[in-house]
Amino acid sequence: MLSPASARPASVPCTLPEVIGQVHAGERIWFDDGSIGGIVRRATRDRLEVEITHAREGGESLAGDKGINLPDSVVSLPALSEKDIADLAVVAQHADIVGLSFAQRAADVETLLKCLRGLNAGHLGLILKIETRQGFENLPELAFAAMASRAAGIMIARGDLAVECGYERLAEVQEEILWLCEAAHTPAIWATQVLETLTQKGAMNRAEFTDAAMSARAECVMLNKGRYVLQSVRTLDDILARLRKIKHLEVLRIGSRVPCHLPERITPELCATLKKHHPLYINTHFNHPDELTPAAAKGLGMLADAGIPLGCQTVLLRGVNDDVDVMKKLMQKLLAARVRPYYIYMCDNVAGVEHFKTTVEKGLEIVEGLRGWTSGLAVPHFVIDAPGGGGKIPLLPEYVVRLTDEEIVIRNFRGQRYVWKQPARDAEEVAATGTDGSVVPIRGGKGGKPKKKRAVRKTR
Repeated sequence: MLSPASARPASVPCTLPEVIGQVHAGERIWFDDGSIGGIVRRATRDRLEVEITHAREGGESLAGDKGINLPDSVVSLPALSEKDIADLAVVAQHADIVGLSFAQRAADVETLLKCLRGLNAGHLGLILKIETRQGFENLPELAFAAMASRAAGIMIARGDLAVECGYERLAEVQEEILWLCEAAHTPAIWATQVLETLTQKGAMNRAEFTDAAMSARAECVMLNKGRYVLQSVRTLDDILARLRKIKHLEVLRIGSRVPCHLPERITPELCATLKKHHPLYINTHFNHPDELTPAAAKGLGMLADAGIPLGCQTVLLRGVNDDVDVMKKLMQKLLAARVRPYYIYMCDNVAGVEHFKTTVEKGLEIVEGLRGWTSGLAVPHFVIDAPGGGGKIPLLPEYVVRLTDEEIVIRNFRGQRYVWKQPARDAEEVAATGTDGSVVPIRGGKGGKPKKKRAVRKTR
């Protein structure tokens, strides 16, 4: 931008010069998380001329190492630069988790995993940093590719996402990412400017407190460095405590795959913090008995010792756990780790996972193979999470052979049949019953509420 006092425009270098040749005139460009914006007026192979169209009145200062966003440009860059590959050799020796910035395509994830395996570091966890529009649009295939790693998570880099997708869409975008992470049973990291004013200046900000309350839906919250960061941690704890005081919030339930993917994250400090907010429940997500490692069992034990009831929600996956013996072993190992099996879900209708879906009949077969052949504590509910917000609908094998007013004929898990006599019915019940033997709703003696209909189901 030309200033009135100078004939020379400001010059801004770029650490990825290969990007310059992929940008075209008329496309937008943003600097420093959107604090400065402009339009590319002229583009050559090594230079962009930009007209600044957005800046604070009085001007903005642009420091070094600030980000550049090109939301309109289709930029093709290798997933890993030569420097990245060189740095991975050090990362493989000292790190627990590898973060992939600007993850955009499944091929990017596959390239990183191949490099890690070549360094004998396939055990490292993987965090995909979603910060571009293309990364957001390709998130299902990115998450699926990341499942090939031992542990994976999704970071919602809201600063870059706001610039790339537009601030007006940020609420929608971050909500969709949280939904997808929940469906994929993948931990989400809530990042960018969480309690930033408090962390850096020690000052309170009403909007930031509302935002921090939203972060309770993620498995991890990232606070940026700052002089008052410890105060921010205490404040986040205080927010959870205040949520507990809301009268209609009777129970806090956390759904997390952290005990499976990142059990090292379960520390005495974390358990002490969670313990202060009872009644609090945690539902974990284990899909195969091999996921219950010694580290996972240790972390689950720490949570149980903190008085937190633990449940497990398992997804039925073809080729992974669609076998009675595998599922039985998983449920028994969960009980041994002090986790109560809660749900077996049919796989959701999520893009990119069709080959993991099984039939409903297979799920019923597995439930029937558990009932009676292991402890009842190891038999979870088999459910379909109905599309369109229909809720969880339980499915059961048929154990009722015949049902009449006098008796019910039932079978057990071995197929043996038994007769259970119905109690004698009073005159009011008889009068309310149709002459053809059908049962109609009748009014109960307490509260005047209708009694439930008896359901007659046939079985083979």
